[in-house]
Amino acid sequence: MFPHPIGFLGTAAPSGETKFVMEVTTTTPNEDFQINTGYSSGGSGINFNVDWGDGNSDSGVVHDITHTYAVAGSYDVKIDGVFSMNQQQAGTAHALRITKLKNWGTSECNFASIYRLFYGCKNMTYEATDYPDLSTLPGGNNGALAETFRQCEAITSLDLSNWQDTDRINRSTNAFLQMKNCELIDLTGWDFSNFTSCKGMFSTIGTLTTNGCVVKMTNADLTSCTGANAVDSIFSSSKLAEGTDIDGWTLPTAAQSWYAFMYFHQGNWSGFSDFSFLQTWSNKKPTTIYRAFRGSGPLDTKMTSFNITGFDFSACLSFRDGWMYNAGLTSITALNTIVSTSVTGNQQSMFFGCKSLGNLDDIPTAFWEGWGSATSVANLFVNVGISIAGGVNPPNFGNATFGSSTTFQTMLNNARFNANVDTSKFDMSSLSGGSANSGAIKGMFYLSDGITSVDGSGWAMSATGFKTMRDAFRVSEITSVDLSDTNSDFSALISIQDAARSSAGITSFAWPSNADFSSLTTATNFCLVTEQPMTTAQYDNFLTRIDATNSNTGVTYSMGACTYTGGGAVATARANIVAAGNTIIDGGIA
Repeated sequence: MFPHPIGFLGTAAPSGETKFVMEVTTTTPNEDFQINTGYSSGGSGINFNVDWGDGNSDSGVVHDITHTYAVAGSYDVKIDGVFSMNQQQAGTAHALRITKLKNWGTSECNFASIYRLFYGCKNMTYEATDYPDLSTLPGGNNGALAETFRQCEAITSLDLSNWQDTDRINRSTNAFLQMKNCELIDLTGWDFSNFTSCKGMFSTIGTLTTNGCVVKMTNADLTSCTGANAVDSIFSSSKLAEGTDIDGWTLPTAAQSWYAFMYFHQGNWSGFSDFSFLQTWSNKKPTTIYRAFRGSGPLDTKMTSFNITGFDFSACLSFRDGWMYNAGLTSITALNTIVSTSVTGNQQSMFFGCKSLGNLDDIPTAFWEGWGSATSVANLFVNVGISIAGGVNPPNFGNATFGSSTTFQTMLNNARFNANVDTSKFDMSSLSGGSANSGAIKGMFYLSDGITSVDGSGWAMSATGFKTMRDAFRVSEITSVDLSDTNSDFSALISIQDAARSSAGITSFAWPSNADFSSLTTATNFCLVTEQPMTTAQYDNFLTRIDATNSNTGVTYSMGACTYTGGGAVATARANIVAAGNTIIDGGIA
């Protein structure tokens, strides 16, 4: 490794202390304090001496040891030898009694492990100016920085830039997790070449500070982080501050998961909004970006631009929640290069809440056409374009079918486009589950602008999964809906409640000529009293099919001003429906 310029000084505590020193505070007489070494009966080379600070000491310690303080107070516990302390019972009274780290004891204390060293020491402040001796640190968990400072909530600044022999460390999983009051974590000069995992390393840091936490970790060589989850959640739920320097990272050449990578979900963006650091990184090949760049909430405006130049998404399995809730995001550079041949599973909410994103049409049709194994496209474009006057160019789905999707719920809900969206190629034969209030196409086009027609004549609704179209076309600019596909099976449809409500422009709503409405129990407010979404012929077909297939009673069919043909079979069908104990509200005879 390349040592830090001041690293050779081996600075000790101001007193000249050369041992490991931590302050332990008790509040009542006869309180115990345990050093949990991780070994109950001796283990792994540990052998240390401990001065308890109250006139008592123990030597040749090779296992867990407990000391009782007769008098309440603060004591400097001094340790030399080969030492480890594994706070496996984080948050217990023993961990909470550690109130200061005063000295690492570079010259007299060798560490057999720093794994979980201060995990759960919520009351501990950091005063050490020297560094731990890691030169004899063994491999495995004993070589890990994992959870070392986890939940150290009282530490406000952690400058570790003078640490030596950091090449002995092999993992940093959750190393600084939940350091909520920390304003600086400086790892400048560290050698990361042997790190196999950085999962959750800086998760939830700085969340209780005013400005967030500055992280300094430049030019990190993470090529050994080859595990499937090695870079997951590194900055998840963090509050990063301006001044953060994480440029120049080198990732493994193999694809890696970016799950929840920078998942800012609790208003934790602070002033940090510059994502240009990603353009200095090498080997950006994620297997998932599930929640990777999810914003802090519907009102977040911090992320204004994003550049995916240099990203290789060819092996990316999931884009779920990828850029969700980034209301200020206006463009994604190089979006025309995005491609994946591996998409599978739930892909919902990829651009949910991207109110200002103006270049959706840059996404190549091949990208959407590669989503044949996507099991959900729910919420995909919710609120997209609503901050742009006149709306945005719609996505070009090409021949994308989304044929494995079990739900299209609210896919285009409240989206604002400047032209119609062609959904005619969609295949809904895989719809499954759901209820009267969820699943299927519930709210799919609800509140949408710019979508003028819906061609579902080839949708092939699933026999088991098409249970609701509640709110599907409600309060939209749609003028026609064609669901006439005779290959669609309506027999599981429970609800058409509010389906065309307040969409006064709909003048054509076509049903299959063979529609089976046997499960329909809710048709309340399909449309409002003055609205007439169906032609007389379409309404005739609806009434005829209800009479032929539906034996439910107590159903209210709110059909607005729709008119039916007087006399003959249609009038008889309507009369039969009412006689069976149902209510029909419509416009009467044409």
